[in-house]
Amino acid sequence: MFPHIAPQKLHRKSVWKLCALLLLMLGSAVLPAPARAEGGISTDWWVTNGAVYATALSADGGTLYIGGNFTHVGPPTGSFAALDESTGALDMDFPPVGGGINAIAPDGTGGWYIGGTFTHVGGYPCNHLAHIRADKTLDFAWNPDANGTVNALAVSGSTIYVGGAFTSIDGQTRNRVAALDASSGNATAWNPNASNTVYALAVSGSTVYVGGIFTIIRGQTRNRIAAVDASTGTLTSWDPNASSAVYALAVSGSTVYAGGDFTTIGLQTRNRIVAVDASNGIATDWNPNANNTVSALVVSGSTIYAGGYFTSIGGQTRNRIAALDAGSGNATAWNPNASDQVQALAVSGSTVYAGGYFTSIGGQTRSRIAALDASSGLATVWNPDASGGVYALAVSGSTVYAGGRFTGIGWQTRNYIAALDTSTGAATAWNPNASDTVRALVLSGSTVYVGGAFTNIGGQTRSCIAAVDASIGNATSWNPNASSTVSALAVSGSNVYAVGNFTSIGGQPRNRIAALDMSTSIPTAWNPDASSTVSALAVSGSTVYAGGNFTSIGGQTRSRIAALDASTGLATAWNPSANGWVETLAVGGDMVYAGGGFVTIDGLPQSSIVALRGSGSNLSCLSAASGRWTASANWDACGETTPMDGDNVTIGKGHTIVQFCSAALNNLTNNGSLYLPPLVTLSAEGTVANNGTLTHLFSAANGVTTRFGTLRNAAGSAVKYYGVDLTPAGAMGYTTVAIQGNQAQCHGSDILIKRCFDIAPATAQNATVRFWYLNAEKGANNPATMQAYHFDGSDWDALTLAATPRGTVDDYEWVEAIDVSAYSPFGLIDSHPTAASLASFEALWQGEDVRIAWETAQELDDLGFNLYRGSAPQGPWTQLNPALLPAQNPGGTFGAVYEWLDTDAVPGNAVYYRLEDLDIHGASTFHGPIHPADTSPSTVRVRALDTATDPGALCILALALAGTGALASLIWRGRRSPAKH
Repeated sequence: MFPHIAPQKLHRKSVWKLCALLLLMLGSAVLPAPARAEGGISTDWWVTNGAVYATALSADGGTLYIGGNFTHVGPPTGSFAALDESTGALDMDFPPVGGGINAIAPDGTGGWYIGGTFTHVGGYPCNHLAHIRADKTLDFAWNPDANGTVNALAVSGSTIYVGGAFTSIDGQTRNRVAALDASSGNATAWNPNASNTVYALAVSGSTVYVGGIFTIIRGQTRNRIAAVDASTGTLTSWDPNASSAVYALAVSGSTVYAGGDFTTIGLQTRNRIVAVDASNGIATDWNPNANNTVSALVVSGSTIYAGGYFTSIGGQTRNRIAALDAGSGNATAWNPNASDQVQALAVSGSTVYAGGYFTSIGGQTRSRIAALDASSGLATVWNPDASGGVYALAVSGSTVYAGGRFTGIGWQTRNYIAALDTSTGAATAWNPNASDTVRALVLSGSTVYVGGAFTNIGGQTRSCIAAVDASIGNATSWNPNASSTVSALAVSGSNVYAVGNFTSIGGQPRNRIAALDMSTSIPTAWNPDASSTVSALAVSGSTVYAGGNFTSIGGQTRSRIAALDASTGLATAWNPSANGWVETLAVGGDMVYAGGGFVTIDGLPQSSIVALRGSGSNLSCLSAASGRWTASANWDACGETTPMDGDNVTIGKGHTIVQFCSAALNNLTNNGSLYLPPLVTLSAEGTVANNGTLTHLFSAANGVTTRFGTLRNAAGSAVKYYGVDLTPAGAMGYTTVAIQGNQAQCHGSDILIKRCFDIAPATAQNATVRFWYLNAEKGANNPATMQAYHFDGSDWDALTLAATPRGTVDDYEWVEAIDVSAYSPFGLIDSHPTAASLASFEALWQGEDVRIAWETAQELDDLGFNLYRGSAPQGPWTQLNPALLPAQNPGGTFGAVYEWLDTDAVPGNAVYYRLEDLDIHGASTFHGPIHPADTSPSTVRVRALDTATDPGALCILALALAGTGALASLIWRGRRSPAKH
């Protein structure tokens, strides 16, 4: 769809800085952010270029050992870095930039202008443009606030020219190209008004050369390349007419050099690189003829250096970087041979600096940035090692400035395992150099026990498990030699417990769990024999807790979680039984904490994280915020303290109460979440107010009317709170009904009555459902025409009502629907609810990545979004964004377009996405799941829009009908490269 526009997901450091920014906006707007915030993150700690799966802290607290899927560690610079030209040493005094940088330009006084996709610098809001002064501080007064990506910068005197994908800058309408006052950042009157993205700018005398994918500029046809008067913004007659995108420009004397994707330009056939006469726009005879995209150009004397995607140029094989004779166009002998794309070039004296996505260049391993000898093409010893792509380079004095998609630069190689000094956050010299992923670490004395998928570590052959000296990093002689991955480790007494996917270890058959002698590495007789993968482990006294994907362990049927006797290996009676994978375990006191992909455990709904009593299988209960539910206002389980009958009980907002014990209360107010399992009777003599969520789990039998969430007095003679009456035509099994009372917004619609209903049966059957509500909850709705609706994920569908559809009992009213077959969620209203604010939600594969895009129709109440990925339509779900993606037009009657590039999706595997929309009232609406298409969708799906109440809806509809091309100018973009970033 967008072959040279690569959407970027937020970098980890960007997300943390965004959190700091949000806090800052709530407080002071002028104080600088500290390097180590109180209660926040330490910004000087080194980071990794991949996931960290395991940590272990030394006894003295001075060293943190880490293991995972990384290959480098380094300082978290953000995407802008200043490097010593001789040593590559990093200057850490510059403010970190959160987000991508595409262009950097000197301000002429020792400072720098930067442009890109970033949204903040040094923790402060700076959208896509910023000025860093010569003293290495952010210029707060200079803030043009572009509303889209900046791709190119060019400084001329007191003016800085800007090109990109923006449509507004400094509060003025400027389409993709603008001129700013270099001192104030204010937009000048210069306004060429390009019809599409600008990627390149070059200034020569009184002319600004512009390159990109536009076809109209200043109201005249100019295909992708143009010359504009630097003072007036009027178009010159110069018109080379490129057949495709122009990504790079350089001017030398009377010649304009251009690189891109074109095949004709200047009235001649020229493949992706050309020299054009600056006076008439006609291509010269110079014709290096590149076989693929040219992304970067720089002129140095009689040599033109080119970078990009090509493998042939100037009549020679040249992989992605070349030096071309300015007279003949032939490639010189200079041949650094980059392993991947080159996006940026700069020349200083006898050195050519290159940036991009390569991992080897000039005959050496170099990660995305390198210095090359201008004579030989060989890489120098200069080796800053960037964590991500380098898109911009410039040299000033003895400093090389770099910008791009990296989050750190000046990194060190540490393959899958490293040690960080906790006082400085920097990596120590400790370097066992594992050959593959490390998943488990545990420290005992002077030894670090390591588990994972490696076959070599600490200088020795070790299969998936090893003991490494904590000081020098060498492997000891301890060598259990596991047959497959070791996922977790624990040390207790003289034993090292190991779990994973192995079937033999220490020379003995052991299925996925074993105890190894700490001295000999030989397995003990302890052998629980798990039926499938064990991925989590915790030891407490004489009990070993295990979690994973097994269905039997310790000689018993145990579903994914078990307690094992540390002496015999037999399973104890403890049996919570999870319905999904258990990934992690921790023990504290008599509580066992488990996390994973389950949604029920011990037969109760509990998604992903749970606290279990180690001596039993009951879920723990959290504290009530007020009221005397128990003598201590807190309970853990029924057998420990008993709720006192006759009490007034209030469950505070944000608290969850799982009620295991029957109780007879006086008054009950629920401002949080109250969960009632089967066989529990909760009654109230006085009043019941549900301002939060009341959830009831019970079995719904065939043909029997079951009341869910209905509370009576102790005698059963009076109903104190009505919930839902469910009469199924077939057995539905255990069914969960959640009733949200007095809600400001229900499932994305704020005009429903203030009660929302969610019904989740074990087996869906046709049923008659009576929905109850307090007449005080109906608002302005008319009970005489009240209708029940089901939300299908995109629209509200009216349900078929019974012959007697409505009724009233005391202060309660009801609506009864028949033949209900689709469940969750439901709402009541006297007219059709408005559509959700989402206009479209789509995903498609782009190479090895998945591009997810969504569009809102209006954002009146929107706060922001969370995006989730799962391997099945029902999940389990993993949140992709570490922090909330904020709404772009909060409070607006018009929408916005959003985009995310999932670079961790695995081609060939099933993948699904769902989107959570959070509003200012605290309500959460989920959209999806959707499954990515193989190619770009041909249309944009638009849900029903109420154009009578939303005048912006017609505009959104028109935009959608215009096709995906109309969306291009609104989507967050990267620059140039279609590759995985």
